[in-house]
Amino acid sequence: MIHHLENYYSGDLAWNQFVNLYKEFWTNNSITQELLQMLNHHRDIAEVIYGKFGSSSLSIITLLIPALDNLSIANCIYTPHLIKRLKECLMRME
Repeated sequence: MIHHLENYYSGDLAWNQFVNLYKEFWTNNSITQELLQMLNHHRDIAEVIYGKFGSSSLSIITLLIPALDNLSIANCIYTPHLIKRLKECLMRME
């Protein structure tokens, strides 16, 4: 059995509560606008990434992450199961 994080996704309620922790850090600037584009306009994910990594966000999203099975954040935003993997990973980073 393969233990991918998406199999342990905490659910949308937990995710939305988690996102609320980062909303206050979001500002409209060139970094956040580019981040939104690079994350296929998933604003909730962009808010968390920007809240965690600030001005480093754009470089962080292209790094290969072992907890994502060596995918980058940017690689995870195009399919539902990888989005769940990413969200669970972000919630576990606390």
